[in-house]
Amino acid sequence: MENKTFTIPEASKLLGLSTQSIRRYLKRNVLKGDLVKGRYGEEWHIYYESIKNLIGNNGKGKKGKNFSNVESQSILLDYGQQVNKELQSALIQLGVFQNKIENYERMLTAGETEKKELNERMNKKDILIGRLKLATIIASSAFVLTLALAIAVIMFF
Repeated sequence: MENKTFTIPEASKLLGLSTQSIRRYLKRNVLKGDLVKGRYGEEWHIYYESIKNLIGNNGKGKKGKNFSNVESQSILLDYGQQVNKELQSALIQLGVFQNKIENYERMLTAGETEKKELNERMNKKDILIGRLKLATIIASSAFVLTLALAIAVIMFF
């Protein structure tokens, strides 16, 4: 809930004050918020906790202003319920993402096993190719020697 902010018009409606009063409260640090770049220039984002603290101060602000109206409490209650739903939804999504991560980790482990097996097969293939090349060289050498021997026999006889 601490991350929720209200604009000046929203805070004005919530507290039953004019927008000018909200601006004065911000200037005097009665309400706290951030001045952020908005669609039409800078705008205030007033912290939920700041408004809650103002309302929760026995319903009285400075100079005895009564903020304990039913509408303010109802808006804050609705907001709390909305945040609770969003939190539950986020927790469900977190569980889904955790399952996906576990599946990807399993796939990665399986992929690493397959990679090891493929590397072993490639090594065996390279060994076999090396042996085949050696056998080809030996066979070629044997053929050349046989041919040379045949030529020598023909020349001497």
